Amino acid sequence: MPPQLETITTATLKHAEKCDYNKKRCLIENCSPSKAVGMAHIWDRQTKSSIVEALEWGWGMRKGSLNLDTSRNILFLGASLHELYKNRKWALVPEESVVRQYLYKSFDLPLWRNDFRDIQGETFKYTFQPIQDMEDIYVARQSTDDPQEVAVHEYPFETFPVLTSHVHPKYVILHLGDILCSGLERSARRRILEKYPWLALVESLYLRWVAYLPEDADQDPTYVPHHPQDDAQSLSSLSISTNASFRTPLRRIQPLVGRQSSTSSSSSSSSASSSNSSSSSASSNTSQSVISDGTVSSNASPGHKTRDLHVRLLTCRALRDQARDDGLENPKWTKSRIASWAEQCVPCSPPPAPRRAQTSKSSKRQPKKGRKIRTR
Repeated sequence: MPPQLETITTATLKHAEKCDYNKKRCLIENCSPSKAVGMAHIWDRQTKSSIVEALEWGWGMRKGSLNLDTSRNILFLGASLHELYKNRKWALVPEESVVRQYLYKSFDLPLWRNDFRDIQGETFKYTFQPIQDMEDIYVARQSTDDPQEVAVHEYPFETFPVLTSHVHPKYVILHLGDILCSGLERSARRRILEKYPWLALVESLYLRWVAYLPEDADQDPTYVPHHPQDDAQSLSSLSISTNASFRTPLRRIQPLVGRQSSTSSSSSSSSASSSNSSSSSASSNTSQSVISDGTVSSNASPGHKTRDLHVRLLTCRALRDQARDDGLENPKWTKSRIASWAEQCVPCSPPPAPRRAQTSKSSKRQPKKGRKIRTR
């Protein structure tokens, strides 16, 4: 299940609109924004954090600085084409020369982190490529010069014009590589690779970028700065080298799970405190109090039976410890969880057998009822 992230801010939307080369028109149909044209992400913003960390490493970035809401990852599409895009029916194909800039020239292998250099450019060229289940679909594209002129393109869209967009090729490579590496039908895969044999390089880049993160990555000061001043210096140097005004924050999109959990924890703590106060008021009527580790306190009433000090009680503290266990799938108490909890408890020693009351020898026999006692 993809993570729940914070909603796209108004500033992000406005910045994407400003940076869009096609002025909010659909990239494929070139239709007006009034025709159900909306914002679309090239690479899914709801990507797992582990993949985002690998991307930050592969792209020579600092950990936690990749924001997938950047305008370079956003374009505008009509509603129908956006739905087809999300279902992987079509994709954008970058130029081969652009893809090879991410590879070593001698070996056709992806650049390592230390050698990675991001491609600079205001716009890039892309080809509209059907992937699967597009045989019965046609695309009506308005002319750039005359809005009244519409060209109808049918499968396999060989006459479709080359597209110009501001979206960055590394996000396009991610989307296309994910399609090629995620169980695409053999016939569709063979057809695409026959047309673009060099797309095997896109697969290689995708696998390196999303799947490689060294175990000691956090020890690299260029990935995780060891001092706050290093973080500030790297950020300033990055700003100078890219000559960019960072309107998109250099941070990941914040998840909503943390906020929900904090809210629920605060509400649960308040309910727990109220229940504890009620239980403490109820226990104040008795003279016995139980310590959080399950033993009986010293102010227990002398007439009350003393519990075995090795007995582990099902206290609020035990409940909290079990609830904090990340290995448990279900945070609620079930029969199996209670059974496993009971197995971990130290077995209590059996209670001592009650001793029979012994009659002292010095005590005199009591006379039977109705018998007279002769006095001397």
